[in-house]
Amino acid sequence: MLLATVSGITARRTSLGYSWFIPFVVYHFFLFCNVFRIRRIAELTWAGIFLAHAALWFQQGQVNIALLFGLQTAFTVVLITYEIRQPCYHGVAARRLNPRIDEYLSGQI
Repeated sequence: MLLATVSGITARRTSLGYSWFIPFVVYHFFLFCNVFRIRRIAELTWAGIFLAHAALWFQQGQVNIALLFGLQTAFTVVLITYEIRQPCYHGVAARRLNPRIDEYLSGQI
């Protein structure tokens, strides 16, 4: 994560401000894989929406990075909230948030 931050800062002069995509995506990957441990299909959905969302901004010729990141972060919150409510949730605070965690871990779900 430190490398992603340094890359974002270092590349900002030559990337027209788009270097912030690097840490933004890396931080989300960290959240999805290591903190909330969401399902792969949810990660891929997030990535697809991020790419489509960014492509729309680039196609218009005006990229509002703050709005792009704000909308994508709102989608992240919705996605994580949905995933936490699934019986297969096994990320942070799973014992408290998922009453079926033992069933999931034993392979019954």
